[in-house]
Amino acid sequence: MDFAQMRTGRKRRHEVASSSEDTLAPTSSTTATSPSLAPSERKRPKSKVSITSPSSLDTPESRPIKKEPVENPTETKSTKPKPEITNPLYDDIVFLRVGAPRTRFGIHRGLLTKHSTLFSTLLSPHPRTPLSPTLPHISITHESDTLTLHLADQNPTVFARVHQWLYSGKFLSQGEEWKAIPWPHLISVYLFATEYGISRLHNKVIDGSIQKVLTGGLFPSQGTMTALYRLDDKVTPLRKVLVKLFAEKCDLRSAIASNGSYPTRFLNGLVVEMYDMQKREAEEDVDVWGTRKGWYVFGEENPICVD
Repeated sequence: MDFAQMRTGRKRRHEVASSSEDTLAPTSSTTATSPSLAPSERKRPKSKVSITSPSSLDTPESRPIKKEPVENPTETKSTKPKPEITNPLYDDIVFLRVGAPRTRFGIHRGLLTKHSTLFSTLLSPHPRTPLSPTLPHISITHESDTLTLHLADQNPTVFARVHQWLYSGKFLSQGEEWKAIPWPHLISVYLFATEYGISRLHNKVIDGSIQKVLTGGLFPSQGTMTALYRLDDKVTPLRKVLVKLFAEKCDLRSAIASNGSYPTRFLNGLVVEMYDMQKREAEEDVDVWGTRKGWYVFGEENPICVD
């Protein structure tokens, strides 16, 4: 290659380079030739601004309320199981075999322990065995892992009345009237309630005895009063109620003529009561029903008398 050809090739490469620079010249030349602006006249680059509604502004009133997660009722929580609210005393059944031959009664342990001070002692986690000689004769056994109390000296008919009262709170059955209840039955229930510490039932018999006389029932016979005064002093409140009823409401001449002689202790009490009556004003109407609470008994399980 001679010197002329080399020169021609170099010139062509220079022209190609110049043409490539010319394609970029408008931008670079514009930037280079544009006059410099003052700082206040320079345009700041535009930033993208999002236009939001006033309701979306971050104010306490417009901030979204944080909602608690909604529980799914089908999901089971992994929490401890809630304890069952139960009273084992009212779940357990105690059997009582009463009288001879033995009549079997089933009753909830809680009813016995709630109303009776004696049963509450017997049915405690550690019952006293043998029982005190002053307590009614009761033996305790287990039949098929069930506690059984044997009340051999009690009348099944009397305990059936107690059983009814414990569950219903009512002494009389449907259709019964106080005046039709025999005195021996009333006295037997009263004696059971006294021996076993069932104060509410004791008071119920006091009410029933007065209601029996006031509703036209007969007075106790000579034999009934004799049996009543042969009992111990546990029946003293009932004796006093009957003495007062005899003095206030009974035709003594007719009663003595029909029934013969009454017990001496009863007659002595009757004389004292009638003497006290003479000391009162003649026109005063004695309210036996209103004064019945003077013969009530009260205990821890029966602190308040309710009519």
